[in-house]
Amino acid sequence: MAPTAITSDTVAALAAELIGIDPSDTTSTEFAVRSFMTLLLWPADPVEENRLIDSIVAGIDRH
Repeated sequence: MAPTAITSDTVAALAAELIGIDPSDTTSTEFAVRSFMTLLLWPADPVEENRLIDSIVAGIDRH
């Protein structure tokens, strides 16, 4: 798997620090990063919006 912001330990640690959540709680940190990235890229074209929403849902469903 190619490294991405969603799987980056550094980005997860930064998210945990900024939000005030436990950095060892990977479910919360991944959800925070996915949510932020989606909102940062919103609005997008309809196909991209579906992909962004699927990314968040996949993160929730996986844990």
